[in-house]
Amino acid sequence: MATAQKSAGGHGTLVRARRLPVRLLGSFHRSTSTDPAPAVAAAQHQAAIDEYLGDMASSYGSVYRSTPATEPSRTVYNRLAHGLLTQARARGERIDRIVLAHSLPDSQPGYSVCASLVHASDGPTTAFSVSDQRAVTPFTALRIAAEYLHGDPDGRALVLVLDQGELPWEVPGGTPVPDREVGIGLLLGGGSPPGDVLHWRATGLDAADAARAVADVHTDVRRAFSGPVTFVLGGGVPPVHVNDPDAEVRRGPGGPVCTSVWTGLHGLRLTSPYRAAVVVEYDPSLGYFCAAATNLEDR
Repeated sequence: MATAQKSAGGHGTLVRARRLPVRLLGSFHRSTSTDPAPAVAAAQHQAAIDEYLGDMASSYGSVYRSTPATEPSRTVYNRLAHGLLTQARARGERIDRIVLAHSLPDSQPGYSVCASLVHASDGPTTAFSVSDQRAVTPFTALRIAAEYLHGDPDGRALVLVLDQGELPWEVPGGTPVPDREVGIGLLLGGGSPPGDVLHWRATGLDAADAARAVADVHTDVRRAFSGPVTFVLGGGVPPVHVNDPDAEVRRGPGGPVCTSVWTGLHGLRLTSPYRAAVVVEYDPSLGYFCAAATNLEDR
């Protein structure tokens, strides 16, 4: 497993790069705005679902708002995930592992998106979800996928980064909640070390640490990649300046939580495939800093 280490010294916090032995083979985008909303829970089960979610919300001092099981908010992850899987399979790729990454829980109890993805896949596919780390969750999913692909140059993994734009219960003020339904798929292939993806992570950072960490990342990127590079920063990353005339700094689209910087990466891959791209995210409440970089050369 490739990780990064944090150390404090005369120049502040240092975040050292590690390489993940994987290659980015493709990326895919999906929105639920035009998709039909299938009914995944029969009407006769609605009362039981309402009771279950009502009890769960009340245990946290929150209020549950019942919505019919056929409404899009109840099936967002299912539709996003299956749409992305279809796009990946259209390339003729065999998918060995599927890792879902999202900041909010799937609000449809009794329906397993992972199980349905396995059923829809060809061959022996494993699927599971990662959550509870807000906007930095996809970076954990990326590391897990790399671990599964380690030593298997022919292996394929699909990381599905998902944002659900509505929850049927109240959340504490200041909790980041996506304002739309978006999915990004990252198709990864196994590769021999040192691999094509650089990765950084550190915990316990304040905002000043996070700003310095971006500078550390830039230093590592310039050692690894030549030519133009674009930094895509997440909403939690403090304002930074990268002193490099050949480097562009932009923000991921506002509104989404998990998918913001990965949407930026996908857009760069389509419009500027011959540059390095760096996605950076920081969660102030968790003190968690993550970044990943790769060349976007079309494969």
